[in-house]
Amino acid sequence: MTLGDLDPAALVSARAITAETPGAAIVASQDGQWYRARSFYVTEQAAEQAANAHAHLAPAWDEITAHLPKPITA
Repeated sequence: MTLGDLDPAALVSARAITAETPGAAIVASQDGQWYRARSFYVTEQAAEQAANAHAHLAPAWDEITAHLPKPITA
């Protein structure tokens, strides 16, 4: 999380989020405001199971990077 460009109060709020509060975060919107956000908790095991179950849907790295210019080698 990068907070250097947020309101100082956002930094104070972010630091107040304890490790015992998984899923809480401070997020910035495009209008420059910040908000405390909350998501539901997903265990590491559940995330790994979901990633494995849907891995076949992931595009190949070459497909993702095809639009990038080729690196210049000296």
